[in-house]
Amino acid sequence: MAEEAAKYVLEKHCESGGGAYSPKKIKQFTGDLEDYLFYVYHCLYLGNPNLLYKEKIDPKIPLTLEPGLYVKAFEFIKEQRVPENMPSEVTKKLRAYLSLLITLIPL
Repeated sequence: MAEEAAKYVLEKHCESGGGAYSPKKIKQFTGDLEDYLFYVYHCLYLGNPNLLYKEKIDPKIPLTLEPGLYVKAFEFIKEQRVPENMPSEVTKKLRAYLSLLITLIPL
């Protein structure tokens, strides 16, 4: 999911299609997205969003690329990649946690 979101964002929202970024930066960006999604997964598992709050997540995952690209990636996941075959309560929480994460990314 993170790789697909990274590819989408770099192709759709970067003038150069991501070509301005080195393969190392793109790989790190994808890894950053995976790390954030790991926190979202744990929030779902625990049933609360405490791990996402800024003071808990900021020092753990530095932003490799522009913050706006992270926002676009998580919006893409929230709007287009949340599986519809999950229970509605889980889907609702997942979207809520992704929305919270988006608001916590410093722009």
